[in-house]
Amino acid sequence: MLVNELYNLIHTFDVFCSVSTHTTPISTFNMKKRRDCLIELTSKLKDLENNYHFNDENEEILYYKIERPKLLQYAIYYERILNAETKKLICAGNSHYKQLKKQLRQDSISFLDELEYYRLEKSDNDHVWFKKNSDKKDTFAIIKAYEMLEKYLDTKLDSRPIEEKIADTKVLIWTGTLADYVEELESLKETKSINNGLVTLTELDEAFRKIFVVKITNLGGTLNEVMDRQEPAKFSLKKVKAIQAKQKRLFENRK
Repeated sequence: MLVNELYNLIHTFDVFCSVSTHTTPISTFNMKKRRDCLIELTSKLKDLENNYHFNDENEEILYYKIERPKLLQYAIYYERILNAETKKLICAGNSHYKQLKKQLRQDSISFLDELEYYRLEKSDNDHVWFKKNSDKKDTFAIIKAYEMLEKYLDTKLDSRPIEEKIADTKVLIWTGTLADYVEELESLKETKSINNGLVTLTELDEAFRKIFVVKITNLGGTLNEVMDRQEPAKFSLKKVKAIQAKQKRLFENRK
């Protein structure tokens, strides 16, 4: 099935980019490597699309509206930022990125109807826009790429350390127990939710402390205690019960 093949290509690119997030500034060399990888992947996708026949219109719309943008957005995004960085004038500084933001705003003006359609989750034009031979089939991929580009430019324009940026926002304090905290970090590691599991408990702790105020010490000893107790996933079970209780409340409010 075409969607399954698409997801395989997306997974390939995710693994290729596992070192850093997409909107984090990286070297132009690594940008080019990612762009070149995407050229190869989108070329394979195009061949798959050319040889695929959709079962019905709904499948075709779903593919071009929801699924295909998950890969194509990156192709558009990396082409834009690579072009932006390689054509940056010497000593241009922030003025270069300010001009790029101005250009991005101008580009979005020509996309106002599409932005409204995207944000309001409309569907009345789906049968026209999101078809194989439509000039608008890549609309959502372009918008998603623009959103990433905006985040990238914001990061370039505010190059302060992340600690200073976080200081501008509301202080978030971990108010759970020490055991809950350690269990949360360990569960992220063991489920490979961060860096495909290639991360230590200490590294996760350091990352969390950049976002939350955590008044906790002795991670290693607490982890041993969590692993030795009869129920090592006590906090996870607590979260399951809390989500189920909220789900029940929501269902009752809909009656």
